Amino acid sequence: MCVNCATLYGNAIGIFYQLETNTTDPGTRLCQDQFFSSSKVSIVDKTFKHIHDLWKSASCDGCFQHPVKGNGTHVVRNETIMFNEKLVQMNKCINQSEAKSKNLTDLCIICERPYRDLNTFYNGLVQESKDGNICFDMVDAMNATRFLWSSHFCSVHHYQNTPAFVVAGVVGLLVTLFYAGAGTIITPLNTELVQPKRLLRRRSRYGSTSPGSCSPKLVPP
Repeated sequence: MCVNCATLYGNAIGIFYQLETNTTDPGTRLCQDQFFSSSKVSIVDKTFKHIHDLWKSASCDGCFQHPVKGNGTHVVRNETIMFNEKLVQMNKCINQSEAKSKNLTDLCIICERPYRDLNTFYNGLVQESKDGNICFDMVDAMNATRFLWSSHFCSVHHYQNTPAFVVAGVVGLLVTLFYAGAGTIITPLNTELVQPKRLLRRRSRYGSTSPGSCSPKLVPP
């Protein structure tokens, strides 16, 4: 809307300001009396205000290097051109994939890269914007593209998280193998208990010959 209507909007601005400010031309003064008379409903004034508010609310000036004025000249921003190029590549990929195969999985895999490129570029524009307002043309195109992408049951996050799932699975498998191997390879160490000295002295009274013997030694009569 913004790019296609920029010329018409600029012409409308120029004509309105000429009618409002030019008081030397007799023809213009006659139009002022007819359209800006306080005794009549100012249709021209209200119409222009409505068009101006619509242009402003859509942040259409964000599509151009400078705000569109009544001189009829406007230059599209490089960011707008780059966004449109990425959008064309995305739509071309979807159309070609749908023509070749009806498998939605193939479409999601083939067109994942241009979609991610377009989506990342758009998010960067939103972050760089001071007031968060993006040209309506890009907002509308991005919303339509995201809706089309989701309608094909594609989720870029699914493909982005796949490497993380693989790494997590490998780590879990290694941990399991580690503990399983530790239980079968490592033999427990046999530790010898050190008996207290008091217990040894008590046993010696009964004639025990070894610290490990628990039965008393018989003394001959």
